[in-house]
Amino acid sequence: MTLAAPRRPHVRPLPAAMVTRLRRILVTVTFLFAACVAGLLGILVAAHLGKIFLTVMAVVLLWILVVAVVDFFRT
Repeated sequence: MTLAAPRRPHVRPLPAAMVTRLRRILVTVTFLFAACVAGLLGILVAAHLGKIFLTVMAVVLLWILVVAVVDFFRT
């Protein structure tokens, strides 16, 4: 009894035309899936998007204010 893996039969490479077609199908399916997920996420987050945007803007403005105050008292 040997521990070596059994030999696999020789596999022929796919023709270039088939590889191109499979690649196009894969890109199309991936794009459609991403669009559907983005749409569903947009529907779920739409109610909270204003609050998220305002929170992000407040954090950015607070950071700018802190930097300006620190710079003011340093000089």
